Amino acid sequence: MNTGLRIALEDEPQWEPAMLNHQKVEVCAIEHEVFGQKKPRRIVAYRKKTKGQLRIEQRDGYSYHAILTSDTAHPIEVIKFYNQRGCEGEHHFKELDYDFGWSKLPFDNIEMNTIYMYATIVGYLLFNTFKYKYSTKLDFVKTEMRLKNFILHFVTLTAKWIKKSRQRVLQIFTSKDYSPLWASP
Repeated sequence: MNTGLRIALEDEPQWEPAMLNHQKVEVCAIEHEVFGQKKPRRIVAYRKKTKGQLRIEQRDGYSYHAILTSDTAHPIEVIKFYNQRGCEGEHHFKELDYDFGWSKLPFDNIEMNTIYMYATIVGYLLFNTFKYKYSTKLDFVKTEMRLKNFILHFVTLTAKWIKKSRQRVLQIFTSKDYSPLWASP
C-alpha cells in the first residue's frame, strides 16, 4: 500500500459497514491514480479495527486492504470474489510444489512431465484421503499433516515379523497406538 493511497483511504468519508468472513469490516470504492498513471483507477478497499498494539502505518487504528479492479460490482462482492482465489486452491499448489516435487520437474520434455504430474496428483489425492479418514482415529494424524511428517510416522516405521505361537506376527517398535488401523470399520 503506497502512501498516497493510504491517505486517500484515511480521508474517505463514505465507509459502509459489512461482514467479511464473520468479521465486522467497513468497505468503500474510490477512484485514485496509481502507479504514476494519470487516469484514475477503481480501488475497492476494506478496513477493520486493529486490536492490540498498532503498527506505525496504522495511525488511525485501522488495518487497510485494497484491490485495484475494473469490476463495477458492489465492493463487498468484489472483495469476496478476489479473496476466494487464495483460500480455495492455492494451498494445494503449495503442497504439490514442496511435497510432491512440482517446483522442479524432473524431465526435459512436456510429455514426461505431464505423466509425472498425473502420477503425483494421484499420490496427493490418496495421501489427502488417508489424512482425512484417519485423522479422527489416530491422534497423531492431523488434517494439516505434511508429506514429510507422514513418511516419518508410516513409511519409516520400524517393524519386524516374528514367530509367536506358530504364527507370524508383525511387531512394530513404537509407543504410538496403530491398532485403529488394523480394526475393521
